Amino acid sequence: MVMSIASFVLFRWGAAPPPEPPLSAALRRGAITVGGLERTFEYFVPSALPPAPGLLLAFHGGGGSAAQMRIHSGHGFDVLADLEGFVVAYPEGHEGHWNTCQRGRETPATTLGVDDVAFAHALVSWFGEHHGVDPTRVYAVGFSNGGHMVYRLALEAPQSLRAAAAIAANLPEPADSKCVREGGLPPLMIVNGVDDPINPHEGGELSFHGLWDMGPVMATEQTAHTLADADADADADADPEARVREPEVDGDPDTWVERITWERGRVTVLAVHGGGHGVPQRRYRFPLAFGPTSTELDAPLEIWTFFEQQTGS
Repeated sequence: MVMSIASFVLFRWGAAPPPEPPLSAALRRGAITVGGLERTFEYFVPSALPPAPGLLLAFHGGGGSAAQMRIHSGHGFDVLADLEGFVVAYPEGHEGHWNTCQRGRETPATTLGVDDVAFAHALVSWFGEHHGVDPTRVYAVGFSNGGHMVYRLALEAPQSLRAAAAIAANLPEPADSKCVREGGLPPLMIVNGVDDPINPHEGGELSFHGLWDMGPVMATEQTAHTLADADADADADADPEARVREPEVDGDPDTWVERITWERGRVTVLAVHGGGHGVPQRRYRFPLAFGPTSTELDAPLEIWTFFEQQTGS
C-alpha cells in the first residue's frame, strides 16, 4: 500500500507531461522473456539509422514505466537519438521497480530476486539482432531507482557498457549493498540536486520526506570517488581533481551547476545547487514534492555529450 501511494505521489501527481516531439519514426514497444518473466520495453529507432549504431538504455525511477522515463527526461533522449543516429530503449522494471544493489529496499523486483542485469544483456543481444547495434557502443542512464540500476550494471557488468550516467541517485552505504565490484568501471556521470529532498546529497537515509525509508546512501562526492578509485574505501575523503562553476545558460537565479571531476573527467559530477529530485531540463517540471527542477542544465544533452567523448578504449 505504501509503495502504491508513493508511485502516485512521485510519478503521477501534479505535473503535466510535455508535448510529444516531432520524430522521424514512431515509438515502438517490445517484449522478451528473461528468467521466465516477460520483460517489456519501449524504444525509438530513427528512420535514418547509420550502420552499427549505438544503443542507450534509459532506466525509469521506482514505481515508474518506460513512458514516464520519456516524460521525466522531457523526451530529450528521443530527440538526441533522432539527431545523432542511435537507438534509445526504455526498459520496464518488474512491477515498476529494479533489483538494485540496495539490501534494505523491498520491492516486487527485490523480493522475487529478478535478474535485471540479465535483462540488460538480453536487450543488447535483441537490439544487435534486430537493429544491428554495436555491442561496444552500449550506454546506460537511469533516474532515481533507475540510477541505482545503472550503478549495479557499472559494478557487476562493467565490460558491457562504454559509459553510464546516474541521475538523482547515490551508491548505497557498503553495509546496505549486495553488489560485488567486477574490475574496472566504465566512465560515469552523476547528476544530482544539492537540495534533493529524497536522495540526500550529503549522504544519509534515502527517504521520501521522512514518510518511509529506503536505506542509507553515500554522499554524492563519496559515491563519485568510490566509483573512480578501486581503493576508495581506504580514503573516502579524497579530493576531486577539479571544481568549476558552469556559466549560466537560462538565467535561473535559484539554481546553478558545479562540475566536479575525478580521473581527468572519467568520473564527473554535475551538482545542481538549488536543484531537487529530478532530471534538469526545460521541457518538464517535476511535481513540487520533488523540489525545484533546474533549467540551468540540459541533462540529456550533457549526458549524451559525455558518452560521445568516451572512446571505449
